[in-house]
Amino acid sequence: MNTMVINKKTKSELRNASRFLGLKEQDIFERALMFYLYSIKNQIAFKKEMEAWDILSDESFLKMGF
Repeated sequence: MNTMVINKKTKSELRNASRFLGLKEQDIFERALMFYLYSIKNQIAFKKEMEAWDILSDESFLKMGF
């Protein structure tokens, strides 16, 4: 298992949510992380696409002698 360091305020909020919901802190943390990663999935895909276009345009300029 990997260890993550979180600040005191976040840890406190996590502990409170754990008690209130009756879930393990680890489960809440993993759910929150997965939700966040899913929500930025489109941004990651867009960034990858822009990087691919940038590489392609660089290659085109080099072939043109620029």
